[in-house]
Amino acid sequence: MWFLVGEPFRTAAFRWLLLLLALAVLWLWAVEPARLAGRAYATPEAPWGIVSLELAVSATDADAIVRSWDRQGLRDRAIRDTWLDYLFVLLYATFLGLGCLLTANLLRAQGWPGGLLGTPLARGIVLAGALDIVENVALLVMLGGAVSDFWAALARVCAIPKFVLIAAGAAYTLLGGAVWIRSWWRRDPAMPPSTALCVCEALEAECATLHAGPNPGCPGSRPTHEHERVACNLEHPASHREHLGRIYGHIHGLKSKRTALCLSGGGVRSATFNLGVLQGLAWHGLLDQFDYLSTVSGGGYTGGWLSAWIHGEDCEDERDRSGRSGLRRVIDKLNARPRSQLTPEPETLSHLREYSNYLTPKLGLLSADTWTVVATYVRNLTLNWLVLVPLLLAMLAIPRLWVSLVSLTPPREWILWLLGGTLLVAEVLAMQAIIYLGRNLPWDAHSQEHGRRVWTRSLLWWLGAAVLFITAWALYRNAVAAQRMTMLPGGLILVIFSLVGASLSAVGWFEYRRRRSRGQAESAGGPRPPSAQPDHTHDGRRLSLVLILATTPLGAVAIWGISRLPIGAPADNPLLPSLYVWLAVPLFISLFLLALAVLLGLSSSVVTEPDLEWWARFGGSLFIANVAWIVLSGLVLFGPDALSWVPGIAASLGVTVSGLITLVLGSSAKTRATDDKGVPPSKRTTALDYLVKLAAPTFAALLVVLLSLGTSTAIAGLQAWSPETTSTCGPPDFVPEDPFRHVETMYCSPFRLVLALAGLAFLIGLVMSYSVDVNKFSLHSMYRNRLIRTYLGAARAKARRRPNLFTRFDPDDDVSMARLWPGTTTGSRRHKLLHVVNIALNLVGGDRLAWQERKAEPFTITPLHAGNYDVGYRKLEEGADDRKRYYGGRPGVSLGTAVTISGAAASPNMGYNSSPIVSLLMTLFNVRLGWWLGNPRREEFDDAYPAPWVKPLIAEAAGRTDNTSPYVYLSDGGHFENFGLYEMILRRCHLIVVIDATTDPSYRFDSLSSSVRQIRIDLGIPIEFPDGIRIHHKDSVRAQEGKYCAVGTIRYSCVDGKDTDGRLIYVKPTLVGNEPSDVAQYSRASPAFPQEPLGDQFYGESQFESYRMLGWHVVKTICGHGPNAFRPRRGQAWSPVEPWGQFAADRFAERVEEYLAAPAEAPKPGLEPAPPSVRAAEPSRGRARRPSKGFRATLARILG
Repeated sequence: MWFLVGEPFRTAAFRWLLLLLALAVLWLWAVEPARLAGRAYATPEAPWGIVSLELAVSATDADAIVRSWDRQGLRDRAIRDTWLDYLFVLLYATFLGLGCLLTANLLRAQGWPGGLLGTPLARGIVLAGALDIVENVALLVMLGGAVSDFWAALARVCAIPKFVLIAAGAAYTLLGGAVWIRSWWRRDPAMPPSTALCVCEALEAECATLHAGPNPGCPGSRPTHEHERVACNLEHPASHREHLGRIYGHIHGLKSKRTALCLSGGGVRSATFNLGVLQGLAWHGLLDQFDYLSTVSGGGYTGGWLSAWIHGEDCEDERDRSGRSGLRRVIDKLNARPRSQLTPEPETLSHLREYSNYLTPKLGLLSADTWTVVATYVRNLTLNWLVLVPLLLAMLAIPRLWVSLVSLTPPREWILWLLGGTLLVAEVLAMQAIIYLGRNLPWDAHSQEHGRRVWTRSLLWWLGAAVLFITAWALYRNAVAAQRMTMLPGGLILVIFSLVGASLSAVGWFEYRRRRSRGQAESAGGPRPPSAQPDHTHDGRRLSLVLILATTPLGAVAIWGISRLPIGAPADNPLLPSLYVWLAVPLFISLFLLALAVLLGLSSSVVTEPDLEWWARFGGSLFIANVAWIVLSGLVLFGPDALSWVPGIAASLGVTVSGLITLVLGSSAKTRATDDKGVPPSKRTTALDYLVKLAAPTFAALLVVLLSLGTSTAIAGLQAWSPETTSTCGPPDFVPEDPFRHVETMYCSPFRLVLALAGLAFLIGLVMSYSVDVNKFSLHSMYRNRLIRTYLGAARAKARRRPNLFTRFDPDDDVSMARLWPGTTTGSRRHKLLHVVNIALNLVGGDRLAWQERKAEPFTITPLHAGNYDVGYRKLEEGADDRKRYYGGRPGVSLGTAVTISGAAASPNMGYNSSPIVSLLMTLFNVRLGWWLGNPRREEFDDAYPAPWVKPLIAEAAGRTDNTSPYVYLSDGGHFENFGLYEMILRRCHLIVVIDATTDPSYRFDSLSSSVRQIRIDLGIPIEFPDGIRIHHKDSVRAQEGKYCAVGTIRYSCVDGKDTDGRLIYVKPTLVGNEPSDVAQYSRASPAFPQEPLGDQFYGESQFESYRMLGWHVVKTICGHGPNAFRPRRGQAWSPVEPWGQFAADRFAERVEEYLAAPAEAPKPGLEPAPPSVRAAEPSRGRARRPSKGFRATLARILG
């Protein structure tokens, strides 16, 4: 049955085994329940039938049960059913064990947690069968008349763990059935499997689309294995290297070299400046000469507007059959003469002006737009809290639940049952931990596993075993204290501890050796590389086994010694249960580390340096778990009591203030998640950094304490309301006055009540996680709807829009990304301005050490496909019409969604800006603009959102996002690279125009430097600026000597051979003294212009027009010619030697060189920027007065 591991959903064997399992379960349901429920054998002495005989406490009870059956003539029938039970053992051991394995495969295939439990539970079912066989022997002996204490105790000892293991296996199998039904319900079983495209195939598709040429690749060079298809850029097999070289050779050999226009991020400032740039390029005949339109964040607002407008004009061309492309229609409308003296610009620009305050078009405290945003945030925050808060309460209830558990004194008849089941499960977990550790030691090269799996599996096994061992000891000491059990002699306890530890070590060791031998047999035949370390493994393994068995008693002595301390008897003092829960696990793990250190010291003659490093890393993991347990459990158990010493108002203010500081400053550009090397921070930035570092953990700690206090309040209220749940104990004598009643509630809460509340909270969170869309109920939808209304709505003719009269939203404004390119809907091809939306795929929890600073990688969405070179690419639509699969779920990713993701600046995981505590708080308060999409390399690529979304949300809050999970977390493209230049270099564009409207008030060119650095590291292509960059701040003494742009060289020849290098034209907004008068006046009124803060997303009329006009002026100044200066004249013949696209690109580059070589223009009279002193003295000049852009000023403008 191991062949089922591959594809558990599609093999015929799986369906047959599932059918057999269902038939067996039905048969067992029809035959066995009567016997197990005890109806056929129920007597006053045996209310549970045969189960009562199995759990008989003494020989007297067992003899009474047998005699009662003898009187009713049931003894012979009981003997017969016991013999038949051997067949039942075979059936349930086979099918439940198989069900556990299948469930583990299903959970792993679906990416669900819990897949690790399948194998140990399957072994547990086999163990339950063996125990059942022994138990049946004892039952047959007693039914035969030989009733004694020995046979009664044997039956009871075997029955208790048997029932525990069977119940666990059955529950796990039912979970697998539910997961399978969900998967079957959500996905068409006839849906053909598909694989992601590699970077070569994605580049081929773009070549064929843009250049209408033959496919540059060869079928024989296509990758055949999924690993090669997706990660060909990392592994670079020889065939893929040749394939990629042929594609780049084809691109370099094009007569008309590739060109790209990159619009940078920067919010609405970038969008407005780039609007003027696009108008200027259209006026000079350059806009339709670019092959690619690469946008990031705010540049995507304007880029999306342009693409949607072109798409609408393409559809219009289908209606009137004029033969003009949509792009040509757009340019003609932008350059057309005004329709009348009262309508000087196209209606699309008028729409953009109306919605320059795109978030809340109508400002003011009583504005419906303002309160709609507030209501949306509160609604989505409430829905997210209905998932997060119950789950947090359930998690934080674990220490409280454990306090109630270790305070229990179980009834006499249940003591052995509880102790036996707890110790059995603990031993199974400990054995699994030992096996897993052995499989991952450095000397075993055949079964090495990923570091995160070592962390999750072995660490969880150890922690689970420690908790269960400690719980069993507490129950035993409580039973002894209540005189329900006899305290065993200390020497006997020491012997038992030693035997248990040694047996676990030996079993785990031999199981590890068996697996290792099987792994060596499977991988035999391949030569092993020589090692620099001396080969002591043969002697070392034997010596290690002896030392393990020898040092186990040492650990047992230490555990026994601590157990004799007062803390080892938690029921003896009301304070001890909390201290026991708080310190027992850290002490247990510390003793394990102590025994490990002794073991390594004794075996130093054979232990190698890799062994020591491995054990040191694993010990560090256990130390992290220790610290986390001490901090969290300490806050839950003792935090509310400490909080009672602080006035409630002060505590509430502390929570609120620290939370606001973290949220406001944590996403501010003035605070840094990582240090900027080589850039000395200002005193203000340093102070803000320390403030966030202090406020964030303070808020997190206070939040945990308040949740624990809320749990105590809820329990106390429930106890007051329902007398049945009230404990008889009172508050401990040593506790001072407790206004919150936390201490009394902690020590006096019944275990069943705490368990019920924790289970109810977990159930509520789990149910809500299935119901609430993690994407839809973040801030993303609110943000996206307003961007679509503003920018994509502007792309549609006013006569065609039918907005809702109440909300003013039109659902038809958005357009599917797959329908954006004409070739995807009609037979025509545009060949220009293929829109590439640049997004960041967050790798905050990734394993690439070199990327610990960037914490992200590029991700693009185009009309052809979505993905990147690392995880692969997916077509936005796959398959035939009747079985079509859409990336991101039906109806596919839209242009509005792609642009909004690209501008999702405020996200818990935001590339190099990510911070652990801030991520947690931003998730908790739903400050989430990012988006979860299916991983292109996984079969979940067509899911609209992850369900349940508990695991993705935990990954988002804990900073564990990566590119290997079924779903990837996407955010602002500027979290990786803020220009869109990276992807254009990957596509080998020879002329790239970058419009840098990012926030750079000091003109340090941080975004440019970051892009150049990442391109050189990842792609091996240097970008150089031979003449430097002469772009200066407007207040610089060299401002009037500066330029609007710079020219760089893209050294493709360093990678692709002797091909022509590319050119980079870098444009950045600044003021050089020749700007229009209104722009200069606005600059005097707003000192930060044109680098106003990104947080200001509420643009007024003067601010909008100043940025737009500056963009137009910059292009006009650089080009320096009249309209359509770079377009062919009417009647000019086609030249096959030099296509017009290449002619325009070369002519534009020459014009840029002329502009840079020309001397600086003299400032216009009266338009020179005023000196700082004069500017400070005239803040109210003109209508365009702009207040400071602080948080208070922005809030005041929103509220009117």
